[in-house]
Amino acid sequence: MRPQSANSGHSRAAKKRTFFTGAFCKPGGFVLCYTAAMTKGSCLCGAVSFELDDAGILFSVACYCTNCRKVSGSQFGVYLQVRPESFRWLAGEDQVGSFESSPGNRRGFCRTCGSIAPIRTSYGVVRVPGGALDDDPGASPDVSIFVSSKAGWCAVGVDGPTFPDSGPPEFWRDRLSRLGSLS
Repeated sequence: MRPQSANSGHSRAAKKRTFFTGAFCKPGGFVLCYTAAMTKGSCLCGAVSFELDDAGILFSVACYCTNCRKVSGSQFGVYLQVRPESFRWLAGEDQVGSFESSPGNRRGFCRTCGSIAPIRTSYGVVRVPGGALDDDPGASPDVSIFVSSKAGWCAVGVDGPTFPDSGPPEFWRDRLSRLGSLS
């Protein structure tokens, strides 16, 4: 994560915020209020910013494939899979470009600074790059994939299942079943 500058508009003291996000009337006149822990993120130049409801994170993936290493500039890429209704653009949605790095896999990036940015996937979630987060959502990778593609200088150190490739279909069927009622 990038260091916060005095002019960035983000306060370290307010890293994790809780918002009042709604109220519903229930039969009998009761009001049910709920709150959500929100995590913010942005690109390097600040043109793109977003927030997500931490409860909407379905799972997180650490990927060691060559493309994810190149995009992240690190030993692996971390991507949170977030329900669309739990994700909101704060600024710069129109500043996000995309590139198809492999068939069917589009990657979002800021058109100004080139930083990786969130993007809606073909399977119905918003893929949020961990490196673009300004706050800590309290989620760590649930699975490591393409570990057989890791560079010699990489070390696999993520708890949870690891697979030499994308993983077995039954693993992903279980994960994707969590998507439930996505429209």
